[in-house]
Amino acid sequence: MELVRNSTNSYEIRYPDGSKRIFDLPGESIGNLRKIYMTAMVDPAGNAVTIQYEIPGKITTITDAIGQQT
Repeated sequence: MELVRNSTNSYEIRYPDGSKRIFDLPGESIGNLRKIYMTAMVDPAGNAVTIQYEIPGKITTITDAIGQQT
């Protein structure tokens, strides 16, 4: 497992099988501590599930690789 910083508010956790978790929605911060919320999960084949938020921390929909929402 590898943590990669893409920019100030964008990170990825990359797994040996090629899958990854993407965190790029900034939330609240206190001093030097800040929350970055997960916005997508990608499987080894490149299929992504995206997470949409109303406000950081409150999920409104999850969309799978073929566009189905829950």
